[in-house]
Amino acid sequence: MSQQNHNVSYLFEIDGLTTWERLRVVRNFLEDREIALALAELPADETKVLTAREVAEAKIYEKQRLGNIQNARDEIKFLKEFEKTLIPLAEITRIPGKTDMEMYELNYMDELVERQLLKVKSEIMSQGVLSANTFEMLMKSPPTINRALELNIISEAVVAMLNLGKETSKVLKIEDTSKNLLTYLPN
Repeated sequence: MSQQNHNVSYLFEIDGLTTWERLRVVRNFLEDREIALALAELPADETKVLTAREVAEAKIYEKQRLGNIQNARDEIKFLKEFEKTLIPLAEITRIPGKTDMEMYELNYMDELVERQLLKVKSEIMSQGVLSANTFEMLMKSPPTINRALELNIISEAVVAMLNLGKETSKVLKIEDTSKNLLTYLPN
């Protein structure tokens, strides 16, 4: 039950590229650590009869247990301080009348776009080109394409390629598709 993450991990490695997502994740960690600490601090069950070995083991582990409890307290303190720094940043984008839970959900589209952009940027920086999977992801996510265009991460030519085949006038009706399928069936 000792400290689960280094403080620097909370700053740079936890999920969340947007402030609202980071706040949600930090609050989840904080809640988990507070529960773990409360459980660790529960008094021993005095009604249970312990063997001499169990009493000896408890004495041996006591120093470690107390150290773990202090580590958990320190981690909780850090998480609360980190939460305090995120709250004002999140409030800047709060939609009036929306709860934190609603803001987490509303923000997730921005979080998803940021995650997808990170993938696009990473591939361009490391390989100079986008993978087939990333192109497919972009085709499925117009908000990410638009944001990548705004940031000049991808060109209009790439967007034109991504939009090829999306012309709805060329989509066959269900009846036409069924007729075409029939030509491929064996007699």
